[in-house]
Amino acid sequence: MRWAERQRAGHSQLLSALLLIAMVFGVVSIPRAVAQETAAITIEPVALEVGQEAILEVRANCGPLRCAVFEVELILDPSIAVIQQVRMGNYLGADTYVVIEQLDRRSGTLAYAATVLGPTPADGGDVLFELLIQANGAGRTSVEFAHVAIGDLTPFNTDVRSGTLRVTAPTPTPEPTRDLRPAVANPSPVVDAFNPGSINRAIAYESVWADLEFQDIKEPGLVEYSIDVSARQRYRWVFVWCGDDQRHLESMLDVMSVGFFVDNTPVEDLHEYSTEARCRGWVTILTDWQPDETAVLEIRYRLESSVTTEDGTYRAGSYVQRIYAQAR
Repeated sequence: MRWAERQRAGHSQLLSALLLIAMVFGVVSIPRAVAQETAAITIEPVALEVGQEAILEVRANCGPLRCAVFEVELILDPSIAVIQQVRMGNYLGADTYVVIEQLDRRSGTLAYAATVLGPTPADGGDVLFELLIQANGAGRTSVEFAHVAIGDLTPFNTDVRSGTLRVTAPTPTPEPTRDLRPAVANPSPVVDAFNPGSINRAIAYESVWADLEFQDIKEPGLVEYSIDVSARQRYRWVFVWCGDDQRHLESMLDVMSVGFFVDNTPVEDLHEYSTEARCRGWVTILTDWQPDETAVLEIRYRLESSVTTEDGTYRAGSYVQRIYAQAR
């Protein structure tokens, strides 16, 4: 059997299985369309700005007898937008059963299938289901149907119209009042840094983050902290970035740059290491503090494009984590 024939057979078996579920839940009969065995599925076009959310409506038209079950697979470019949530529409009515809901935000794919659990409403609307999306990056893309099966006991011939998604850069806003410029360099170094050679050596020293609560911001900007340190003590200064797995981590590192700065001077003595096969870390040891002086410690990282992890989406741009460390 050819692949296309196997696909049609698979969809037909799925529709029959879904209808069987509906009948077990008490549907006396589900009319099968005889006058019209064609259907149309469309996605309305949407335009929005980076960072905004919008609802994409997937609409269905099966004629006067209406369809009772559907199964679709969608593909959306995750660099442009991410599907955050899927909701049933009003086409199948209130008594529905979602059989498949498999959403992979990282790859931008969705498998979704549902059936009625009662008579198909004759006066229902035309929204089959809705997609809540969030725009990640500027560009133009289509929400493509990889597979479509809709009908009753058998799938109808379906006219599919993919939706167009247009994302533009956000409207410029006034600059924030906080100073995002790099700290002014001191005439002489307040603290020195050296490469520990390994993370095992580094963890022997107390972390400068020990008494601070790291703020994991998702949009470009500046976070500032203040701490007191002992001028006679050495401290570990570390930054870690993790992905879902090693492949995901490497794809993010391809669009990411990280730098450490002490009093606006780049730190060359950094040790780079990996943990758990899905995290990358950078660490240096701070030593020889000048008493009664304040060192400005900055971790500057930049994303050339937005990235999505299990913690959320980080928008493209420049980020700064700045610590004012007062030596006592």
